[in-house]
Amino acid sequence: NVPDEEGPVDVDPTKLLVIFDVRSNVQDMDEFVKKCAGGIETPVKVTKMRYMGETGSLPVSADPKVRVNVKHGEDYYVLVFGRRRTRAAITLKFKTISAVLKNYESWSGMVEAAYVENDARAEMTSYDSAVVVKNLRDGGLLQDEIAARLHWSPGRVSQYLGIWELAEPVLKLVRDGLLTVTAARILRPIKDQEAQTLLANRAVEKGYDEDTLKEAVKNYQAKQAARAEAGELASRILRESERRNDRWAQAMMLIVIGAIDLWEGRTGAALEVANRSVSLFTSIGDPTGLQQALTLSGRGHLMSGYITEGLEMVDRAVGDLTIDTIGPQSMMSVASSIAR
Repeated sequence: NVPDEEGPVDVDPTKLLVIFDVRSNVQDMDEFVKKCAGGIETPVKVTKMRYMGETGSLPVSADPKVRVNVKHGEDYYVLVFGRRRTRAAITLKFKTISAVLKNYESWSGMVEAAYVENDARAEMTSYDSAVVVKNLRDGGLLQDEIAARLHWSPGRVSQYLGIWELAEPVLKLVRDGLLTVTAARILRPIKDQEAQTLLANRAVEKGYDEDTLKEAVKNYQAKQAARAEAGELASRILRESERRNDRWAQAMMLIVIGAIDLWEGRTGAALEVANRSVSLFTSIGDPTGLQQALTLSGRGHLMSGYITEGLEMVDRAVGDLTIDTIGPQSMMSVASSIAR
């Protein structure tokens, strides 16, 4: 913050820097711009700061399509609140807009002022509040200090801070108002970001309430635990079968381990163990086991984007088996396995 005389100033809206947000989206801009066409009566609030970064062009304008040229060591007006008004002024090509210059002792004081202003206007979404809490934390405030500043409970502050650990697609659902902050936090125990995103999208598509989402997370965790247990057991049996030189058991355990790898998205590892299993079943001469190993290898190739190789594996899986060699019931099982 660069202290300056506080009070009314006229500023060029295209040169106002927006370096933090307390609102996620600037909505209904078309209608708002029409209202501002005759002039913007309510001044925006600004402060003055010295830019200490590298000279260049930065995306720090109220209009996301506009970049601002900044120079190391120079002072600039920074927008505290009034982003919609500033963006409308840029759209309308106003040369200047009215502003009120205010000095702040700290970053957190500036963020708090912006929050109070927007909250008073009843324009804040739950995501906006989460942005404010994050800005205050980034400014060096502890959780209890943030709670005191915003007149919140520490638990509520923790809840809003918690969403920043989530995958970006999940945050976007919250930002767009499709998922509540409370619902998003339910997903935190899922550490795999892809699984987290899939479950969040499913919750939105199917209209899950919070209890249903909690149950879905619990089911996911149970499946993960079961897969981990199965993987550990298969690994133990694989080591024992290697010690006893039991090639059939080795090949079967490799299929189990490879399937778990596919479930977990480790396609490279799945391909490696599937190929080992194919070699073992080929040497043993077990057509049913070979079919399972080829099917696993085919899925791994397809999931890795190797379409030709994957289809070749699937073709081999079918081609190496006939009703005469394994019977009609097993052949139906083969077809179902590949179809999945």
